[in-house]
Amino acid sequence: MTRRIEMQESGDILTVQWSRMGRLIAAIHRVIKLFPFVMGGFAIFFMPDYVCRFAEEEPVTGLFWGSIAALSLLICFLAGTLRYLRRDRWIFDGSDRILIAEVQTLWGEPATGEADLRNLEALMLHTRRYPWRSALHLRLESGEEEVLIEGHGMGEELEQTTQKIMDFLRDQRYHVDLERLDDREKEV
Repeated sequence: MTRRIEMQESGDILTVQWSRMGRLIAAIHRVIKLFPFVMGGFAIFFMPDYVCRFAEEEPVTGLFWGSIAALSLLICFLAGTLRYLRRDRWIFDGSDRILIAEVQTLWGEPATGEADLRNLEALMLHTRRYPWRSALHLRLESGEEEVLIEGHGMGEELEQTTQKIMDFLRDQRYHVDLERLDDREKEV
């Protein structure tokens, strides 16, 4: 099994980010999920012209639908490429007592956000088998929730990531609760 999450610990700093393989798998999922919607949108948009005019003038049968599918694939691959190039990185800095979120896209400087590690209230883990999405969220004392890592069928890897973050925070003397969202669903 390939690792989709990279974790690097150096001194009082723990960095959690997507690996290249993880970004590639997320981009492929985006292409697959987006294609039917884009194809359907183009079909609805161009259908009146096809029915009224192009059906009779089409030199090769299926050329209209092939061009719609090719255009849809182009747009989906562009969306997948942009997803691959996006780099989300979470830095748990024990010495400065801050949690830094960095999102680097294709253009410009990375967008950053900070929170005090003392304001980190809980890690919320939601694990599910493959085709469904598993997620690891952070909840701050203010009630805000942020997505740390989210992907299809990453239950076991998210368990390991959560354990590593909990151990790091415990070593830095921060108490953070772990909430398993799967347990809540079973109780309801």
